[in-house]
Amino acid sequence: MPKHEQEKPDTESEKKKAENTIESQIENRPAKTGLGQAGTLEKQSEEVHVLSEFASFRGPLPPPAMLGEYEKVNPGTAKELLGMAKKEQDHRIEWDNTALIATVRETTRGQWFGLFIATCCIGVSAFLSYNEHLLVPSILVGTSAAALVWQFIQKKQK
Repeated sequence: MPKHEQEKPDTESEKKKAENTIESQIENRPAKTGLGQAGTLEKQSEEVHVLSEFASFRGPLPPPAMLGEYEKVNPGTAKELLGMAKKEQDHRIEWDNTALIATVRETTRGQWFGLFIATCCIGVSAFLSYNEHLLVPSILVGTSAAALVWQFIQKKQK
């Protein structure tokens, strides 16, 4: 359900700006003149009142009352807006599914590469241990095991 908000300009600066705009427009208009009581010309003044309303909404669809107004002005607009909203939602769902599939593939690929690297380290360590080189295999297996443990710890913290 789309949310909508209605706001009215309440700030003093907006009110003063509107008043100044109205006053400048009144001053720049040609004055209407008439004949006064003693035969003198006097300036007639006009008073102008401006009422302004601002409405906003969130989401792809306007609130039902506004949607009805659109329909009155241009029949078929409501149906068109609903169709556009459905099309946008379908598009968003499709992109979410694509992103999810890409994330799963990336994770799977990383796990396979991790398995390959761990297997290589263990194989090289076994070969070097067999040939009586004990320092290098210990370092290879120790750092590989530490890296794997670190990765598991990091995933659990997220």
